[in-house]
Amino acid sequence: MIWIDYAILGIVALSILLGLWRGFVREALSLVAWVVAFWVALRFSPYLADSLAGYIPIPALQTGIAFAVIFVVTLMILGLANWLVVKLIRGAGLGIPDRIIGMVFGALRGVLLATVAVVLMGLTPLVEQDWWTDSATVGYCRQLAGWIGAWIPGDIADRLLRKA
Repeated sequence: MIWIDYAILGIVALSILLGLWRGFVREALSLVAWVVAFWVALRFSPYLADSLAGYIPIPALQTGIAFAVIFVVTLMILGLANWLVVKLIRGAGLGIPDRIIGMVFGALRGVLLATVAVVLMGLTPLVEQDWWTDSATVGYCRQLAGWIGAWIPGDIADRLLRKA
């Protein structure tokens, strides 16, 4: 094994530990919270931006500040809800199963992150380096990227997976 293999395994290991520490419910609800906060900010920031017109003369800045404020406030509210749900689950004695499933979630996330990193590195001249071809793990990530690529629209997958 070479340095890239250790880096990929490190990404996966850290993600597993994070999933174990946080648990599945917290991990899943956090992911949902980020998506919901983004959607809420996208949907409602124009209304707040209009209200900021009297205070901020630059329209792009109005929109940016409105988006950021709504995003952060929504994320904080959902974070509190997440905390309450996790407390209820752990209080009900489901902490160990939650953490074990969180570990599995973390492993899947780590493998996905490593695969995305390999795909992005595959778009650069790094693929010509000896360590790229000598790696024990890059090949697995490339295979997984090919499998995932079957689910991505054709032209996007072709561009991303051309060198990966």
